[in-house]
Amino acid sequence: MQRVPTPRFSIGERSLKLIAAAVASLLLVWLVRSGSAYERRFTGLQALFRTGRIGRVNSDEASGFQSMVRRVIAMSGITETPIINADPARGRLHFFLTDPAVSAFTYCEEGNAVYDPTLDTVFVDRALFQPSELPRVGQALMWERWAPSTFAFSRTFAQLVLLHELGHRQGRSRKSRFDSWLRDPMDDERDADRFAVEKFRLAVIRGDGFADDDVISEVREAGIDSSLPIESQLVASLLFATSQMSVGLLFAKGRFSSLSSDERHPSYGTRARGISEALRAGAADDPVLSKYLDYFDASTARVDALRTLPFIEVYGMGPVADATLTDEGVAIVDRDWRLWVAVLPESSSTPRAPARVAATMVAQLQPPDGSALVNAMWSQPNEGVFVWTGSTLFQYDHGVVTQRGDISALISSAGVGARISTVEPSPWVVFDIGPRIVVIGERGASRTVDWTNILATARKHQVRNPTVRTVTLSPGGDLRAAIDDAHGPLKGALIYPLASASPARYVPLVVGNGVDAYGELAILDIDGIERFLLVGKTDLDSDVFVWELFEDRPPILRNTYSPLLRRLSGLPDSGQNVPVVVTGVHPTRDDRLLISLAADSILSYNIRTGAMSPVFHPSTSTSVDVRGSALMFTAFNGYKLYVLPR
Repeated sequence: MQRVPTPRFSIGERSLKLIAAAVASLLLVWLVRSGSAYERRFTGLQALFRTGRIGRVNSDEASGFQSMVRRVIAMSGITETPIINADPARGRLHFFLTDPAVSAFTYCEEGNAVYDPTLDTVFVDRALFQPSELPRVGQALMWERWAPSTFAFSRTFAQLVLLHELGHRQGRSRKSRFDSWLRDPMDDERDADRFAVEKFRLAVIRGDGFADDDVISEVREAGIDSSLPIESQLVASLLFATSQMSVGLLFAKGRFSSLSSDERHPSYGTRARGISEALRAGAADDPVLSKYLDYFDASTARVDALRTLPFIEVYGMGPVADATLTDEGVAIVDRDWRLWVAVLPESSSTPRAPARVAATMVAQLQPPDGSALVNAMWSQPNEGVFVWTGSTLFQYDHGVVTQRGDISALISSAGVGARISTVEPSPWVVFDIGPRIVVIGERGASRTVDWTNILATARKHQVRNPTVRTVTLSPGGDLRAAIDDAHGPLKGALIYPLASASPARYVPLVVGNGVDAYGELAILDIDGIERFLLVGKTDLDSDVFVWELFEDRPPILRNTYSPLLRRLSGLPDSGQNVPVVVTGVHPTRDDRLLISLAADSILSYNIRTGAMSPVFHPSTSTSVDVRGSALMFTAFNGYKLYVLPR
């Protein structure tokens, strides 16, 4: 029998050899292309810098940015000297200030920072380095001139972000590109966060972490004792900065907010929890500090919890002067009188992050009176959006802007007043002009009514000097007013139907003892039955209570809310520790009552179930607009707004 020769290699071994050869070939091709990719990137960087499109700074920016980068380099332990906003050089670490106009090259969008491993460069958007809009968000127009140019906590935050980007650099230096491909991107983010916090902590212990007294001064104003050990001051300053930025990023410039997350980046709240966990062990066992750290953590967690709600985030417009919900979505007027619109989806596209919609500019308004501020803005069914400057009324409908001189003349002739809030859409718009109201119906039909005539019914019920505490317009067209006697405690409610010639109807209410007779009254129609809900506090430090009032029996306590600031109970007043105040109540069409609490959140109280929970944070300086069951949350001078459809 002839012997069959045994082959030198098995089929499996030959396949492995072929695979290894293929991998080696691909690696060689990748290395060649990688080199050419670097040259293309580097040449592009040189061109952008030399034409002034990257690294363009004035003298103040140059000095401040260099100081921040050098401080961060010292914190990180990196010994090499970086190139900062200067002509790039091969083989060097670079830092450049950038603008969104070059984001196609830098991949650094507004308000962000990015480490580019190919160029060994950290690109820092100007809005992150100097978020000058933050001190003006929510700031009343008359106080803008006294607002600081930036907050110290935003500088602390920017340093932490730059250290995070250097953490990416250090992480890449410790592993191969193949390791990077196999690694979960979230792990990279967590490692970079840990690097940033630890380097910041060590730098502070060494005594070179705080560059100016403003940071400590800001933390001291918040209520933290500056005589605490230095590491405790570090913990306070970083958690104060992260909690403040969790709020600031909601309305700051750029596409990113504290609600944003994706498959590569955790949410801001997740990062903040990691920072807090990493730092707390180093804090002194000080009872005051512990209470403040609990409060900072709770405030950040409250913002992060909003991600569970189906918010729609609208961005891309200039600083907001006013906004209104429309049948299609949102209309916005910015501080430069540009009109923007955004068509909204029915709800958020993901359960853990808001859907995001860019606003589109559709018109430039030209107030002839040179007005600096929008007096009122609203929409009406089939008529579009209206913008009132205080003397001129603009109407925007299907792409056309017109001036409504007929309605302007009526409002102006009656005097200066404020629009009465309503749940839109409504066929009526009502202005409170002091001694009278101006009622504007469909197609501009209008009339005026004296308050004396409306309040006459209350006088018949032994209210000697009836005064209107608050007034709203119901979806059905009833004026609903909370009535007291000469600005004293609450006496009752007054309902005046605009759709008929019927006189106002007065409902006396039993307030009783242990109830805030100076609270905010909401009048609602639930299944054809009028309900009267009073929201208030029994003293400055108490919880917030919701009582139901009746004509013929004592009030019933329906719910209680403990403010976040109860965590600071017993501590002296400070910039953070202030009384929580009920500033407004806002009925909706779907049996909810929104409750605005200054220094806390906006709550949603379900009238049918009695459940109450936060629906937005913060409430301070946040305006609420209701259209049907949809809610909109805006801040004056903000660059984003949020809609919660229903």
